[in-house]
Amino acid sequence: MPFEFKKFPRGKSLSPSECEEIRAELEAARKLAGYTVSEFAAAANVNQGYLSKILHGHFKKVTRAIEECCKVAEQLNSTHGSKKAFYLRNSIQEAALKAWDGTPENANSILRILNELRRFKKGPIQRQ
Repeated sequence: MPFEFKKFPRGKSLSPSECEEIRAELEAARKLAGYTVSEFAAAANVNQGYLSKILHGHFKKVTRAIEECCKVAEQLNSTHGSKKAFYLRNSIQEAALKAWDGTPENANSILRILNELRRFKKGPIQRQ
């Protein structure tokens, strides 16, 4: 299910997991668009220092600044949808390479795991 910024109204006290969810989505949208923290802050009309705190998860309530950042993130996500798929593809490749220790045996193990994930995604195995 896609992230919904609207479920966090201004003034709402947030759980640590909700803060992390918002932080991660804002950071992902910023990186996806190729914005620096300064550029993202300017687009959201938010103080750069406060945005930095938000992006490090140092908040407990939805403020005007967080609302504005969420609006910008929504715009960036809708504008850069095709870039998001490219970004995710690169992230998957990077994660696989980090998991690989350079040996052929480990490469085969990683490939087996990825193939199992693909089979799992297709649904339950049909028994005959």
